[in-house]
Amino acid sequence: MSDKALACPKCGHPNKLKKGQIDGLEMIRQDSKKWKLVKLISGLIFVVAMVGFFLRAMKTGLNDPYVEVWAGAMGLGFAGFLFGRLGAWWNRL
Repeated sequence: MSDKALACPKCGHPNKLKKGQIDGLEMIRQDSKKWKLVKLISGLIFVVAMVGFFLRAMKTGLNDPYVEVWAGAMGLGFAGFLFGRLGAWWNRL
């Protein structure tokens, strides 16, 4: 019997389990799709807000109220990304 086989093909007796396997199944660590979506949307908000911030600041200066709106959107995008990272980490425990 091959050492890569999970069980004997004739009798079904399980082979020795390797580290990271439980009952012949290999464990794969995977973030929840919900947290991946949170990180993706937040990252996109951050990037779009950063581009908007710099374009508006270069055009009108830093005293424009819309520059503050873009800066706030950047902060929300960054906070959302951190929230997604923490949520994914918390669900792995």
